Amino acid sequence: MSNSVEGEGWQRVHPAEHLRSGYTSVDSLLPDADWFWWSLQRFCVPDCCGLDAYDLSAESVAWACGWGTVRPASSDRRDEKPGDPRELAVALRTAAQQIRALDATCVSASLFNHILVPESCAGLLEDLADKAEPETISADPGQS
Repeated sequence: MSNSVEGEGWQRVHPAEHLRSGYTSVDSLLPDADWFWWSLQRFCVPDCCGLDAYDLSAESVAWACGWGTVRPASSDRRDEKPGDPRELAVALRTAAQQIRALDATCVSASLFNHILVPESCAGLLEDLADKAEPETISADPGQS
């Protein structure tokens, strides 16, 4: 058996030079919300699988925030006393703005164990912010 991953139709892709040369840490910019991040680790742990450890679906985020009613199939754990999802959403959006303002080619956080371009990281945080905010249902069906 060969350990080569190359063959017909397959070739090894090496990271671009800027990914090998380093990145800017954004650990200090991310919200301090262990209750949230821990609850989203449904598939593995970031030390092993990076971002793939997290279930970032809308249902999973809502469940982690304490207001969701759909239990994630992979793991339904969540903190017994989750933080305020609206405050979390504000903090996630603030972090996204700060990351976009960085003069960096690549960013990473130990929380994610993944290297991203700043725009991808900021977009991820904004997506999580949108999913974290509780859905509001109008009492008057005629209102939009």
